[in-house]
Order: sequence, then C-alpha cells, then structure tokens
Amino acid sequence: MGGITRRGFHAGVLSLAALSAGGANALAQQAGRPFTVALAEEPDTLDPILSTDTPITWVSLLNIVEPLVGIAPNGDITPGLATWTVTPDGKTVEFKIREGVTFHSGDPLTADDLAFSHARSLAKNVFYRRHAGAVKGVEVVDPRTFRVHFSAPDAVYLATRAFLVESKAYHDRVGEDVFVRQPVGTGPYKFAGYAFGQHLDFAQLVVVQVGAG
Repeated sequence: MGGITRRGFHAGVLSLAALSAGGANALAQQAGRPFTVALAEEPDTLDPILSTDTPITWVSLLNIVEPLVGIAPNGDITPGLATWTVTPDGKTVEFKIREGVTFHSGDPLTADDLAFSHARSLAKNVFYRRHAGAVKGVEVVDPRTFRVHFSAPDAVYLATRAFLVESKAYHDRVGEDVFVRQPVGTGPYKFAGYAFGQHLDFAQLVVVQVGAG
C-alpha cells in the first residue's frame, strides 16, 4: 500500500506539547511552516474513535481530535480540555470544561459533547470499553460540568486520558457519513483534505491560549 504524505506531523506533535506546557510563544513561532511526512500505511478511518490502528491514529488524527485531559512532555497527566476533581471515595471524577473552547466547526465544547463522546467510544471502541470497565454511569451537571461515576476507584481511567472528544452538534447537523469523512475537533490542526494512498492534509490554526477555568 502506498505511503501517505501529510503536512504538519512534526509541527502538530510539537504544538500539542506546547499547549500542554502552556508554550503559546513557541507555538506561534512554528506557524506557517509546512511539513511533509511519509507514513507507512493508510489510517483505517478518519474518525479516531472508530480506529483500531492506534499508532497511526495517535501520530496523525490526534492533531485534530484531542483527548479530554492533557499530557506533559514528561508523561504526566495534566489539565487539557478540562480540569478535574476526584471525590474522597475515589468513585466520581468531576470534569470542568475550560471556558471558550470551540470545535473547528465553530460549535462550543459542552458537557453534552463529553456525554456523546463517552457513549460513542463505549459503543464503537474496544480499547475504551476495556479501560472504562469500572464506569457505572455519566452525568451532565451543567454545560461545563461532567461527572463520571465508577463502581470502584479506578486509577487507570485518567492515566489513559479518558476519551477522545468529538462534537455532538456537528454530528447531529451533518450525519454519520460526513462526520467520519470530514472530522472536526479542538486540536491545533484542522482537517483540510484526504486522498487515499496520496495525502492527508491538515491546516494549522491560529492558537490563542485560554486559561483553565
């Protein structure tokens, strides 16, 4: 199978690290610099929640669609799209979404998107089902607050960065077929085109750092 070339792989990885570390200035310095990277195989899907090819997904599509929590360059789990608190008994994690986060489609990120992404991941992603085995239920508290309830304390859930976050409003508007062919997310790159066996193109966004709320 022919390799894929795409713009923005190295820049995208550096951008994610810069966002996690709060390095907006370093990110700005990289803006506008094109990259072409050859990959050994096609992505199995353009919807990372549906993907079973984790290595290709994590180096490509996760520049578009982000996990709920971040990761620092040293591997520590950090606040990302949301901060979190854990109840004293360890059985509930409450996520608080950052203010002002929007998807590339223009839709604001809300707790309904987290409930949608959790349900979609649970139904369609075997890896998520495995590490969410202790999840007893989820709760939308208000537009920025989302709770995950566990049957027992689970140290793995946050360590796996919870789930990938996709837009319910975009899915409802465009339908499943367009949703999986034209992905949108909250990441530093947006989807710009795909031709099988030829290229997967990303466009870098102008990033404005938003403080955790």
